[in-house]
Amino acid sequence: AIFTSIGNHWGEATALGNIGLVHRNLGDDALSLSYQEKSLEIHASIGNREGEAASLLNIGNVHHDRGDYALSLSFYERSRAIYAFIGNLRGEAIAWGNIGVAQRAMGNFVAARNHLTQALTLAREIKVRSLEGEWLCELGLLCEAESASLDGDGRRATLRDAIEQLELGIAIFAELKRPMNKYENDCTRVRNMLMN
Repeated sequence: AIFTSIGNHWGEATALGNIGLVHRNLGDDALSLSYQEKSLEIHASIGNREGEAASLLNIGNVHHDRGDYALSLSFYERSRAIYAFIGNLRGEAIAWGNIGVAQRAMGNFVAARNHLTQALTLAREIKVRSLEGEWLCELGLLCEAESASLDGDGRRATLRDAIEQLELGIAIFAELKRPMNKYENDCTRVRNMLMN
């Protein structure tokens, strides 16, 4: 309300986006979308491309959470295009990775690998270790998903690749002193799959 009353549209849009993030974390997707869409509208109206890209990414995340991967892809791709246009490599790396994760969820493994590899390459280029760890772990989860259609030696080799990628990512998070229990649990699950 204060940003609105003083005419600070950038602050208003940013605050709305942040409120949307809180509602997403609370599991209220509908309210999160409402705030993110208002944030997007304001960022677009004032020509704040960075804010527009962030809002698009956040809207894509909510749709991903809902399991609407095709719709999330459209928002991620729009976000990535803006980040690329304005030269924000960090934002672009996040968008590429999210596109890859959505593609994996849809069973499009070749596209997922291409996008996750692009995200990892950018993360390494700009030296953002947390993103490098994230995309290594997601590549590991992609290997796990690919293993489901394989058997015998092919399945075992792909599961070993999954474990290797997950362990590399987890090691980066450990180095950054950021425990990632989700990925550690994923790695344990894949190790168990390999033993069966």
